[in-house]
Amino acid sequence: MNIQIKNLSKKYGNHHALSQLNLSIGSGMFGLLGPNGTGKTTLMKILATLQAPSSGEVRFGELLLGKDDHEIRKVVGYLPQHFGLYERLTGEEFLDYIAILKGIRHPVHRKKQIDAVLEEVNLADKRKFKIRTYSGGMRQRVGIAQALLGNPQIIITDEPTVGLDPEERIRFRNMLGELSVDRIVLLSTHIVGDIETSCTELAIMHAGNVLFQGQPETLLDRMEGKVWTTIVNKQESAEIRSKKNFLSQRTVQNGYELRVLSDETPIGQAVLASPNLEDAYMALIGGHSIE
Repeated sequence: MNIQIKNLSKKYGNHHALSQLNLSIGSGMFGLLGPNGTGKTTLMKILATLQAPSSGEVRFGELLLGKDDHEIRKVVGYLPQHFGLYERLTGEEFLDYIAILKGIRHPVHRKKQIDAVLEEVNLADKRKFKIRTYSGGMRQRVGIAQALLGNPQIIITDEPTVGLDPEERIRFRNMLGELSVDRIVLLSTHIVGDIETSCTELAIMHAGNVLFQGQPETLLDRMEGKVWTTIVNKQESAEIRSKKNFLSQRTVQNGYELRVLSDETPIGQAVLASPNLEDAYMALIGGHSIE
């Protein structure tokens, strides 16, 4: 199964949350990268059949959004950015409750599915623990477990690593990667590192538009020979950061190391650098063309 999005738009009054969006999403782990407030959550809610688009078309294989929503919900699992957990329930009890809501009525079938999803998210040994004792990473894994109930072909996750510590974030990304072997996993995030290490394909969104869709390597190839680094003092840093081609800055022992986008040497001491996904992301949302 794949997801085909054609000319998708969503308006709230005079505000265009999505503007004529076109995307093609196939099997594997697909990253949707963009700043907060750029329309990612709106798109996730539309794909999860929780909101209707203003115009455009979305197909899940042969299923058409707006016509086949009941069938679409059977093949989609959704982990929203903010979701509620019943603190007094154990992980197993919570999943049993969600399974009933999803229509998995037979007790034997329900237990079999709960056992399977707990194994998939590495929580089988914590199934009898109250959710209030779970860490942030464990809570997110419970969120994925409930999305997996019913064995959906598509998993949609909206900012799933927000609030996780570095170790939990890595563990969670690895888990999503494993889940994407035989299904579509859609990861929406504003964190470049979530995409850089886990997604085989990505789209970059800004202000309701898709600026790029393709493999991360394609973006990096386009940036080759265009990223420069230079070490400057505080005054020079302020001057360079005010220019449109500034990408990023980090503090070093003898000043500030700046990364700058340019087809030629931007400043006397600058040297060419190997581009990374953050460079490409900052260039695109900054309005630069990197064809």
